[in-house]
Amino acid sequence: MDKTKRRIFDSTDEFDDEVPSECAPKDFFKVFGPAFKRNARWSVNTRVPDL
Repeated sequence: MDKTKRRIFDSTDEFDDEVPSECAPKDFFKVFGPAFKRNARWSVNTRVPDL
């Protein structure tokens, strides 16, 4: 697979880039976990840990 072509192809898809601005400390993982998971696909390092 050509990684450059794949990134260009993926960039044409609609994407939810909303990241919560704040939350209570006890809710951090529940609030920010989904945002980290959505954005992991754009990471150069493909071994992105889950929150």
